[in-house]
Amino acid sequence: QLSENVVNRMKEPGQPSRVGPLAPPAAALGSSGGREKDSKPPRPDCSSGRGPPRVPVDPLERYAEEPLAPRPVSPHVPALCSCAEKPRSVTLRRGEGGVDQEQQRLAQRARELESQAAELRRRDAFYKEQLGRLERQNLEAYRLSSQQFHEAATKIEGTIK
Repeated sequence: QLSENVVNRMKEPGQPSRVGPLAPPAAALGSSGGREKDSKPPRPDCSSGRGPPRVPVDPLERYAEEPLAPRPVSPHVPALCSCAEKPRSVTLRRGEGGVDQEQQRLAQRARELESQAAELRRRDAFYKEQLGRLERQNLEAYRLSSQQFHEAATKIEGTIK
C-alpha cells in the first residue's frame, strides 16, 4: 500500500522524479497514517485547473518538516574511529624519548634555516655588487655616447656653416 506522500508526489507533475523520500512509509515505522498527515507541509491550492502552481515548491522545503528515519550505523564506523585515535596514542606512548627526538629535529631544522639565511645574505651581497658594476658600466657607456654625440653634432654644425 502506498502512503499518501507517495501518491501526492505522483500527482504533482512539476516535481523532479530523482528526489526520493527521506523517510520510509508510515507502515515501516510502525506509526499510524495520522502522524504523517500532521508532519507534512501544506500543499498549495491547485484546484483551479490551470496546471501547476505559479510558485514551484522547493524539494528541500517540502521535506524539511518530515521526520527523518534513523539511519543504520555502518559496521566500518567503529573501525574508522579507532584508526583516527591511534596516532594520538602513539604520540603519548613515546614519552621522554620522543621529546629528545623532537628537540634534535628542531635543532637540525634551525641549523638548516641558518645556513639558508647565510646563503641568502651571500647572494644578496653578490647581486648588489653585480648591480653596482652594471650601473657603473651603464654610466660610462652613457658618458661615452653623449661625448660622441656632441662631437658629431659640433662637426655637422661646422660643415653646415
